[in-house]
Amino acid sequence: YYAFTDVDVDRYRLGDDYRQVTLVAREITPDELPQTAQTWVNRHLVYTHGSGVVLSPVNEVLEEGLPNLWVRDIPPQASHPELAVTRPEIYFGELTDEYVLVKT
Repeated sequence: YYAFTDVDVDRYRLGDDYRQVTLVAREITPDELPQTAQTWVNRHLVYTHGSGVVLSPVNEVLEEGLPNLWVRDIPPQASHPELAVTRPEIYFGELTDEYVLVKT
């Protein structure tokens, strides 16, 4: 029940160098829940947040032609310590248009 919106371009410091990267947040999309799960409890108390990002350098691909993901998976796994995601929860994103209640 996650979705990726538009990809952003940014730069991150790795060691002594800045690297240009593409990144996108993994946002929650409660509209994608099965119809039987479209309840107030699920939409406002259970499925409350996205989880992390996907990040890759702009100029690298794997042998298969796929992006070389430096941050991937749930929970987020980073290939460089500087990119470690310590708080992957995304409560406010580009797709956010509903309220949620957490720790209730």
